[in-house]
Amino acid sequence: MNQKPELLLVDDAPMMTRFLSLFFAEQYTVTSCLNPEEAIDLIRKGYLPDIIVSDLDMPQMSGLVLTKVLRQLMPDCPLVVVSGLKESKHRLAALEAGADDFLAKPFHPAELQARLENLLQRSEAKKAESRQSANSAGPGNKVKSPPFSLS
Repeated sequence: MNQKPELLLVDDAPMMTRFLSLFFAEQYTVTSCLNPEEAIDLIRKGYLPDIIVSDLDMPQMSGLVLTKVLRQLMPDCPLVVVSGLKESKHRLAALEAGADDFLAKPFHPAELQARLENLLQRSEAKKAESRQSANSAGPGNKVKSPPFSLS
């Protein structure tokens, strides 16, 4: 990537968004929202983050509802849910709603960073594969070339 990836943080705790914004400032262009409606509005207006981190337990709208809305708006954008709710039922609910990963609070920011990097790498590889498939499949070309040489 030539420029920093866009990271969207959604958490109703200002100290958490401030801390994570500072922690990730060198690696990402960070946009933070203190409520889910603000995040949805930004995306509907054309903001396209490369990755999203959202809290689960927010008073304005649950992170589960936000996750479902984000999946409709941006089905391929990697999304990590973080929460102080640690029970497996909450992790499972977040994953079933469409989250790619779940991290219980408190967490070490370096662990979140590693998870984000892994998700971004997979996302970029998937995008590159899609572009390559689209470029190699011209009109009338129904047979794909293997990604390796047969000789």
